[in-house]
Amino acid sequence: MTATDLSFEKKSENRNQASFVSEGAVTVQMQRRDAGAVNIYANLDCMEKKYIGGYGHYNGGNNVIFSINVPVGVTVTIESFSEVVSAKALSNG
Repeated sequence: MTATDLSFEKKSENRNQASFVSEGAVTVQMQRRDAGAVNIYANLDCMEKKYIGGYGHYNGGNNVIFSINVPVGVTVTIESFSEVVSAKALSNG
């Protein structure tokens, strides 16, 4: 299996986001400049994104790894409250 790079864009001060369309369960690892909260959202096409989980700034520090398990075709958005230096996603399927 090969990990895919995730590209984060700065949306506002202290908010960086990356989105991708799910291909099933995935593991994400992010290396960030500093500790900060991470929020995870999901949505179907033409629907508003919905919060499905996250981690406080005290969970994991600046290097975090977590799994996301949503059905194929669902858009996943990851929001980091710290600048993301690098991030990869690995399909669990």
